[in-house]
Amino acid sequence: LLLFEDAYLCKAEDPTAIPQVQNYTVTYVADGVTVSTQTIEEGANATAPEVPAKEGYTGAWDKVANNVTGDVTVTAVYTIKTYTVTFVDMNGDTIKEVTVEYGKAATAPTAPAVTGYTFKNWDKDFSNVTGNLEVKAVYEINKYTVTYKADGEPISTETVGHGKDATLPAVPVKDG
Repeated sequence: LLLFEDAYLCKAEDPTAIPQVQNYTVTYVADGVTVSTQTIEEGANATAPEVPAKEGYTGAWDKVANNVTGDVTVTAVYTIKTYTVTFVDMNGDTIKEVTVEYGKAATAPTAPAVTGYTFKNWDKDFSNVTGNLEVKAVYEINKYTVTYKADGEPISTETVGHGKDATLPAVPVKDG
């Protein structure tokens, strides 16, 4: 009897009836904040908005809302940017290249020894990297004191840079 009642209660579809269009909600979310909400007909495609910019990161949506068949949440996924910091010697030759995440510090290599010079510092700050960077080693020339003597007594003193010439004083005149 139930089978008969069920069959009796089912009606044939009305060929003149207009089918109902089903709509769904597509929500775009970045960092927990709704960026866009779209009402999309079943089977249609949503139009993705621009991923909101986030300093130091690249962003993309985690999926594409095409052929929508239900409510969808699309989430922004961010990847931290990385940069190259190139450490160079006083001649511009590469000592070391390091990859650094946005906002982080690079670790400097040991500056190479240069005959006649003393390493002083690096020419740029690399404690908060926000782009590709070239950092050059800065050296100071070593200086030496040259003392000229006559008969064991100093007659002239001069400070001279490594590899540079000292200026000879006049030869003292000595009686006899």
